[in-house]
Amino acid sequence: MRKHVSNLELSRKMEELGCKQESEFYWVCFNDDKSESIKVWDLRNNHIGFKLFYSAFLASEIAESLPLTVCVKKRIHTREYFLEIQKLSLGWTIYYMGLHGVTDKTLPNALAKMEIFLLEHGLMEVGR
Repeated sequence: MRKHVSNLELSRKMEELGCKQESEFYWVCFNDDKSESIKVWDLRNNHIGFKLFYSAFLASEIAESLPLTVCVKKRIHTREYFLEIQKLSLGWTIYYMGLHGVTDKTLPNALAKMEIFLLEHGLMEVGR
């Protein structure tokens, strides 16, 4: 299951950046932040006993939130960058042609890294 969702570190970072904690799967931390296990959990249910939880986003959930293009305005010029996704021998590469790229062995992590980059640089608004 771990290769199908964003890892705990990236999930925490996305939560810190304000991404909505709505997903099919969640990283659930029981009693402290050191014992993690992945659980299927519905936020509408009572989650008593869970000190912390973070969305473990599926690739499709992250991909839906990424913009198809990113517009960057510099002085008098506006440049539009298009989203590209490639599967390479080293893993997945996600980039906006000429702007920025990330690589990871799993697609959810690569997508999460790109969303984090866009949010940290003000290139997209929180949509998750």
